[in-house]
Amino acid sequence: MVSDRLIYEKTSENGETIRLYGHPGGDPEYYIEGVHGFMAGPNGVKLNLYTVGFSDTEGQRREVACRLAMSLDSFVSLAKFFQDRLKDIQENVVSLDDDEVRRLLADKAGDD
Repeated sequence: MVSDRLIYEKTSENGETIRLYGHPGGDPEYYIEGVHGFMAGPNGVKLNLYTVGFSDTEGQRREVACRLAMSLDSFVSLAKFFQDRLKDIQENVVSLDDDEVRRLLADKAGDD
């Protein structure tokens, strides 16, 4: 959906103009607490992103907030983006040593 709400414009190294447009009424925003479910195949990747609902006596209730579906190239690009942002956070935002990051990542991996 193309709108007249230009968010970002940049000229790439090869001279191509890249423009990012937003939805006229605002862009959807989802609060995500984790990833539960991952499927990869030759045509792409799907991830179920969830939020935690109210817990009951049976245990934790997870609710799918959205499902991301993308090409393998897009997934690799997104993974690199997250790795770069984690490095930025470690260097500039908070003090997380490697052991703490590994523990946090291991804790999240156990959620899947």
